[in-house]
Amino acid sequence: MAPPTESPIHMVPPTESPIHMVPPTESPIHMVPPTESPIHMVPPTESPIHMVPPTESPIHMVPPTESPIHMVPPTESTIHMVPPTESPIQTTEDPLINIPVKLEEQEKPVEVQEEPEKEKKGKDKDKDEEEDGPIGIDLASLDKEDIIKIESTMKNDTELDNMIRRFEKMAKTGQKPFSSTFILPILKKVKYDPRSAPIIVEDQVVNVRMGIHVQSISNFELATMDYDMDMWLRMTWRDPRLAHGYSAPILISEETFLKRFWRPDPFFANSRDALFHRVTFLNFYMYIFPGGEMFFEARLYLKPKCQLVLCNYPHDSQICELKISSMAFTSNAVQFQWFSKIQDAIRFNQNVQLPDLYITDYGKSECDGTRKSGNFTCIEAQFHMKRNLGFHLAQTYIPTTTCVFFSWISVWMPEEFVKGRVFISLTVFLTLSAESSAAKENLPKVSYVKAIDIWFGFVSIFVFFTMIQALVVIALEQQSKTK
Repeated sequence: MAPPTESPIHMVPPTESPIHMVPPTESPIHMVPPTESPIHMVPPTESPIHMVPPTESPIHMVPPTESPIHMVPPTESTIHMVPPTESPIQTTEDPLINIPVKLEEQEKPVEVQEEPEKEKKGKDKDKDEEEDGPIGIDLASLDKEDIIKIESTMKNDTELDNMIRRFEKMAKTGQKPFSSTFILPILKKVKYDPRSAPIIVEDQVVNVRMGIHVQSISNFELATMDYDMDMWLRMTWRDPRLAHGYSAPILISEETFLKRFWRPDPFFANSRDALFHRVTFLNFYMYIFPGGEMFFEARLYLKPKCQLVLCNYPHDSQICELKISSMAFTSNAVQFQWFSKIQDAIRFNQNVQLPDLYITDYGKSECDGTRKSGNFTCIEAQFHMKRNLGFHLAQTYIPTTTCVFFSWISVWMPEEFVKGRVFISLTVFLTLSAESSAAKENLPKVSYVKAIDIWFGFVSIFVFFTMIQALVVIALEQQSKTK
């Protein structure tokens, strides 16, 4: 290897061949013949790259007058000006040169694209809010005029009364509602509290309109005085906090979302049992209209009681009531009302039929919801029913009438058939007793006399007198024979 005083690898004068300008015929770093002295073949006695004395010029001690790697004049071959045929930075084999270049190339576009994307999202959000209009009403920010307007609307709320037809019109036109996720920004903006009723001012009452759609009535039990009912419960009320500017209502059909809203708390005061249908999920839905009107409908299974009056049984007519009352809110906070039109308040499935009764009429009214804890709102639906006589005609009246006629046969029997006369009368009397027990088996044990009791009483009297008449005739015949 050449002595240090000569030209080492990094100390070539500018006039001579720099690192990147050495001709191929020269001896570049990687082209030195093995016989020569490559970088890694320098004898220890010599002066390797890292053994240069301080007086000499090491790699990092080159004077400014010299030409280091980064001090090549512009006319010469700079790092970025090297022709492709030569050795540019991208083709160098040293990985330390390419690493910072790659990092810079990757970082620069990321910084440039991130900021405009945020600005674009913010502009789109502001644009959507302008198009949708006001979303949600913060009750704390309302002035006096707004409060008076909302209060008058809730007192004379005609929109709630027409909600059924409004909902049906929406279904006919094919208007599609928004999904439940659209309600989330409204709940966040107004800081919605589902535990508080939508009461704007003091002494305000939340009006709740109600209606039912009866799907079926079955299993009318006389002994327990109850029946099964499958129906849809409909409720509408106004919650000004949820008013929005969307062009269509918001549909809520998930049970998890339902818990985020305030709802009325009706219960069926005269029902033994009540259940929600949960196959295949909780059967309910709720619409939130732009004005804050809420429409809720759920499918229920009930077992209401019916106080039967059986004085005229089986020629009786019954009035069964279904009472709906508020559980926690008194009448000065929440008020239940039926829809004004009877066809909206109470509807029946056309196929509703009972085996022993049929519905002749139905109506709606208010009821007394007073309890020890206070006065609670209460409404009731009335179902007028009349008993069908077909079953009792075939199972009671015709068989018992036949028994009476059969008992009269003993009167026309010859004198010799004395035992036959008595046997027929006793048999008919026992048959009537069995018929009476069978007819009253499913009836409640009441203390008053029923029409069916009177019928069996008269029939038994006829049979009894027929038997007495037969015995009198036998006695007279025996007396005449003795004389």
